[in-house]
Amino acid sequence: MRTFTPFRRWMLTTFMVLACPILTGCVGMANAKAQAENAVDRFHELFNSQDAAIYERADPAFKKTTSAPELTSFLRPYRSRLGTFERVPEHGQWLVNWSTSGTYVTTAEDSVFSQGTARETFVWRIDRSGCSLVSYTISNARSPDTPANAA
Repeated sequence: MRTFTPFRRWMLTTFMVLACPILTGCVGMANAKAQAENAVDRFHELFNSQDAAIYERADPAFKKTTSAPELTSFLRPYRSRLGTFERVPEHGQWLVNWSTSGTYVTTAEDSVFSQGTARETFVWRIDRSGCSLVSYTISNARSPDTPANAA
């Protein structure tokens, strides 16, 4: 049987005190990422059905920057040019930030639509009430009729 000296006991205690928050943070990060991925899936379902619920479910910060008609006007050309969302061939970049106003998850993915591709970037805020859209950008939209030098 091995006994611990006070120094070894202190080292073990210190290690446990430092390791627990790191492990908890990793679990929290994985949970936040999973919630954001589910929210992206819901966004694409609403995008495909051209449902106004995208705006209704958005974060108050999102609603301060745009109105429902503005969001519809913004999405309409992408929906008509790219078609319906189909898939994300490979999950892209993501970043998790914690703050006093919630956990923010940023995801950037190259998405495939029925008539083209585009780079989508989402920022989600996760708090006790759920996961809500804070920001959405779409760029590098390409369709078969898009010229090679167009952005």
